[in-house]
Amino acid sequence: MDQSIKEQYLNLLLELGKRPASVYQFMKSLGKEEQDFYKEYNSFDALESAVFKGYFEEVMEELKADETYQAYDSRQKIAAIYFTWFEKLKLNRSLVTIMDSHHCMSFWGPAYVEGTQESFQQA
Repeated sequence: MDQSIKEQYLNLLLELGKRPASVYQFMKSLGKEEQDFYKEYNSFDALESAVFKGYFEEVMEELKADETYQAYDSRQKIAAIYFTWFEKLKLNRSLVTIMDSHHCMSFWGPAYVEGTQESFQQA
């Protein structure tokens, strides 16, 4: 159930460019009960957080499977994590842009990264 809700939510989010009006409306559009959503998540924020946690876990699994990464020192490992994480976000830039507009991610919040956000969106 969990993966189905995530996938369908992400598809809807990307198609509409915004969140559904409510959990009830979202689940009704799937032909499911609202309570099914709340068995897994307590809000859209929690669902979106789970999506990005999943992305990060994929990045870490990919890196840990790389023999070269295992030989890196701490500085090289953190650089590899950042690089791979940003590459993952670039692959999902439409989703990142939509979620950023909902302020679900505080990633772009500080003023000192405003130019970075614009560059990221143009990439």
